Amino acid sequence: MFRWRRWTAIFAGFFGALVILRPGLRTFDVGSLLVLVSSLLWSMALIDIKVLGRTDSSTTITAYVRVLMIPMTLVPAMLVWQAPRLDLWGWLIFIGVIGTLGQLIVTEAVKLTDMTVLMPFDLLKLVWAAFLGIIVFAEVPDLLTWVGGAVVFGSSFYIAWREAKLRKAKALAPGQSAMTGTGGKP
Repeated sequence: MFRWRRWTAIFAGFFGALVILRPGLRTFDVGSLLVLVSSLLWSMALIDIKVLGRTDSSTTITAYVRVLMIPMTLVPAMLVWQAPRLDLWGWLIFIGVIGTLGQLIVTEAVKLTDMTVLMPFDLLKLVWAAFLGIIVFAEVPDLLTWVGGAVVFGSSFYIAWREAKLRKAKALAPGQSAMTGTGGKP
């Protein structure tokens, strides 16, 4: 169903992404293009998880991801492969375990929750990425990056709020008032 408010918020979020990337105001590099492609692929993966979640467990879906990612990443990795030092194996195992647990948690959340509720929380990655960029790499985002991020987050939050409001109105019986929960006046 076409909802003009939802589509307006989606376009506002896309505009926020353009504010962050600033095509035309600065050089549009390969990294920016890869971020857009990554976002597209991530949204497709979430849709796949939602569909698979109707019939498969979170563990099975996570296993699918791992089985598919091994050959997809093995070929590029072989081109630049260097054997890890012995002291790095602990970190590599830690990353594998945390990544798998993270995938299980995300998969379960996508299965159980409406996507319009979940996505504003997914956008908290922007906050964590900015925080880690400041701490680890001393990269302080500029004002336009913060403004664009706020627009993206705000549009996603609006969609979640609006969808919750529509679900609540739909759940009320036809004779009930949204303000009192009864058939009477507020």
